[in-house]
Amino acid sequence: MPLWNIHHTPGIFTDEEKHRLAARITDHHEQIGLPRFYVITLFHEARAEDFYVGGEPTPVGARVVIDHIARHNPDRESRRRTAQWVKGILQPHLERKAGLHWEFHVDETSEDLWMINGIVPPPQGPTPRSSGLRATRPPLLRPAARVMPFLGFGSASAQRNQLGGPGRQAGAGTAGAAAAAVRLRRCRAISSSAAPITQAARVISGRPTREPWK
Repeated sequence: MPLWNIHHTPGIFTDEEKHRLAARITDHHEQIGLPRFYVITLFHEARAEDFYVGGEPTPVGARVVIDHIARHNPDRESRRRTAQWVKGILQPHLERKAGLHWEFHVDETSEDLWMINGIVPPPQGPTPRSSGLRATRPPLLRPAARVMPFLGFGSASAQRNQLGGPGRQAGAGTAGAAAAAVRLRRCRAISSSAAPITQAARVISGRPTREPWK
């Protein structure tokens, strides 16, 4: 979840410019493998009397605070690239305003402290080098076998055990295997559709947790 909080004095953005900047931010995050619905951009307008720099009111100013949760920078060089990447997004929209004071910073929060609709998102992996962020392909529409851990199924071998296939645990009842088979079929149908991962988690019984992929 990238969360962009853009604090600014009046007159910096029109509604159309806000929409254009939010779309550009989302486009850039999508390019490094994030689903578009992960990206949230909030605009907060503040009067000059409420916007102080160095203890003095600022007539024209913008302060951007970005929280990165789904993606983290592993080293100093990647952090430097990310700062340049953020600058490249913001600069064309902000430097058109004469006398504007603007700055930004990026915080990185543990993904262990993040949920969407009360559900823990799937884990992340490496991203294209150009962004400087650690990422993976979007988990939005994963194949059924990769969605299983998010919905409470374990590894491939554990799935076979639950479904009564080769290596099924001794003593497992046929009723339990049949119920697991229904869950698997429903999940496959969802993961091949345009439904987001959160919908898949909701329709399958049981609360998904982090344990299956630890």
